[in-house]
Amino acid sequence: MSYFDFQAERELHEGEFLKEGLIHCSVCKKPRQAISILDDGTKFKHKVLCDCEQKKNDEREKVFRQAQKERAVTALKNSCFDTPEFMKHTFEASAHSGGAYKLCFNYCEKWQEVRAKRISLLICGKVGGGKTYLACCICNKLIMDYNASVKFITEYDYLNLYTASKEREELLFSLSKPDLLVLDDFGSKCYKKNAEANGFLSFVNDLIDTRYKKGKQLVITTNLNKDLFNRGSFSSVDEERIFSRIIEMTGAPIEVVSADFRQEKAQAKANFLRGLVS
Repeated sequence: MSYFDFQAERELHEGEFLKEGLIHCSVCKKPRQAISILDDGTKFKHKVLCDCEQKKNDEREKVFRQAQKERAVTALKNSCFDTPEFMKHTFEASAHSGGAYKLCFNYCEKWQEVRAKRISLLICGKVGGGKTYLACCICNKLIMDYNASVKFITEYDYLNLYTASKEREELLFSLSKPDLLVLDDFGSKCYKKNAEANGFLSFVNDLIDTRYKKGKQLVITTNLNKDLFNRGSFSSVDEERIFSRIIEMTGAPIEVVSADFRQEKAQAKANFLRGLVS
């Protein structure tokens, strides 16, 4: 890229030489000045970048863009998670290797396609099996690879916000904006004997229905048995509405079958403590 340089007639700097009236770089041998002609025929000398300067310029631009990306990623992760530890959960660092892991990874790899087809995920499994970890991996990969806006929220936290909010429509609107919403631990509070009386099922359904109407994706994790989502009869209208909507959005439950990672961590710590007194 060239531009006017009113100091074109300058002295030679170290690492430069003069050739045909133009300053050149002693390293790459390319000119650092050029002569151009205006429409009226006036000639003027101006600065240009030699290969060495262009390389330095490109490197500075690369560093600048990387810094911009890192700031954007940090902002997106801070907006996504309330728990800083979740920002560290990635597929690369995961102990998972089964079918659920591969499916979740490929879900991110084909993000543009799954967005176009409006495909959500329902991840089922036992407590401690790694469902939340996988959901966080999805969040972090979409943020890193696509600069996607993602929000992670537990059902417990959502219901607390919803029941306490005086502006429920505003809350639902804010949760409808991210490209992806993770609803973690579905059923922990809304699917209990007293849940219907408290209206929790309908409250969660409001959130899921809002995402559905906006055509936005959901990742739902749950400890509930996957068979609950495929049964033909339901005990209430709210229950039928929310379970059928989830299956419509996700297609089918994905089951995480793995060891109890929490129990393994607890055992490792217990072994360490026993070693302190041996």
